[in-house]
Amino acid sequence: MKKSSLLNFAVCLTALALGAVTSLAQDNREPDLSTNCASLEAPEGNKVTMHAFAIGVQIYRWNGSAWVFVAPEAVLYANEDYDGAVAIHYAGPTWESNSGSKVVGVRAAGCTPGPTRAPIR
Repeated sequence: MKKSSLLNFAVCLTALALGAVTSLAQDNREPDLSTNCASLEAPEGNKVTMHAFAIGVQIYRWNGSAWVFVAPEAVLYANEDYDGAVAIHYAGPTWESNSGSKVVGVRAAGCTPGPTRAPIR
């Protein structure tokens, strides 16, 4: 898998893991990214190779004065009925398929789609 395809996969799964609301899940628009995100555009010729649906949580821990993010934890499924688990998502952030292949993501260029923007497809 090309490095750019892995980045697209990681970005796609991140958007899903962030809990895009059901109404947005049917929205096929690309996310409205700020100008500092232009460098993240996939090169011409790349295309989505996997689409998954996730059920999971964001885990936080109380440190005595504030909630601190610990890790995501989700199971990714082949369809919107949540049949056929195909991968898991956990700290890293990491996405690991049933085949054992992994993608470990990083936040690039200080770019994060807002919670009200459309999920990446």
